[in-house]
Amino acid sequence: MIENTIGCAAARPRLADLRLPGQVPQWQGEFVNLIVGAHRRTGRKGLFISTGALRLTGITEAEGQATLPVLLAHASSPDYTVSFGWHPGDFVFRDDLAT
Repeated sequence: MIENTIGCAAARPRLADLRLPGQVPQWQGEFVNLIVGAHRRTGRKGLFISTGALRLTGITEAEGQATLPVLLAHASSPDYTVSFGWHPGDFVFRDDLAT
């Protein structure tokens, strides 16, 4: 199922740009991003999905409804997540190209 997502995108709500303190967030349409991408330097494929995804594009609605929960479970499994206990003086960084 995951292999069939190359070329698919995830649609998620687009939050209005907030520039004034105290402004209430408002949704303005959708933002769509490819869910399978390649790292610029290594070429290694990565899954780019978050719980904010509303639906998948590039496949049928039924396939998207069946696939989205599988992708979210895969991305949030212990094999692909990091838990870090902060201590004074700790410094952590990540690769934003493939996180």
